Amino acid sequence: MFALLAWVSPCASGDAPPQPTAAPTINFQAGIKPLLNTYCIDCHNADKQKGDLDLSPFTSTEKAASDKEVWSNVAERLQGNEMPPPKSKQPTDAERVKLMTWIRSFAPTEIDCSDAAREKAMNQVHGGVMSRRMNRAEYNHTVRDLIGLDLNPADAFPADGAGGEGFDNNGDALFISPMLLEKYLAAAEKVLDAALAPNASREVRRKILVAQPGPQVSARDAAKTVIADFAHRAFRRPVTEVEVNRLLT
Repeated sequence: MFALLAWVSPCASGDAPPQPTAAPTINFQAGIKPLLNTYCIDCHNADKQKGDLDLSPFTSTEKAASDKEVWSNVAERLQGNEMPPPKSKQPTDAERVKLMTWIRSFAPTEIDCSDAAREKAMNQVHGGVMSRRMNRAEYNHTVRDLIGLDLNPADAFPADGAGGEGFDNNGDALFISPMLLEKYLAAAEKVLDAALAPNASREVRRKILVAQPGPQVSARDAAKTVIADFAHRAFRRPVTEVEVNRLLT
């Protein structure tokens, strides 16, 4: 069940700024430092290191280039609209592109969000339809339907990208980031802890624990029954023996 609750579909980013093919030289003092001071330093300084990240020592492009891993991670979060966080002041698209262009001039990232890369990814998927994850509302409703509790764990997730059309269920914008994956795992633990807590209602526990080990039922067989029932409801279709065994493992 943990695997099912934490499961997400891989999909390509369609909401992030494009990646330039050639990174022009950007002056740090004039072009980058003001952006860092406006959007980043308040949360990532020597006194307040959110996410264990302190950007204050990086006072030049040369110093930033000395720790490419840090800035590669920053670029990924900028691209995923995870930095700054949703409730903070947001850079414009042009400012976000400028920051990412500057970072990629010395710390190239593995994520390519250019128009050409996006078109290639689309063409590799049968029918041109991108696999997608659930948005936050869909995740909360799914947990409620499967568990029987209104826990709203997805409220702690980063805001869903709306894409160019403004809809938060646009598959091209519902991509997966390392930060979101960590949130999925934390949400799965939260949901199971609440559903299986000693003080949880009998109805909730019975909805999940549809079988228990006993004199005539081994622990493994009981677990298979629980997983098969939960997977059937989660997938909304019958599940195969292979799928149950994989989830059991």
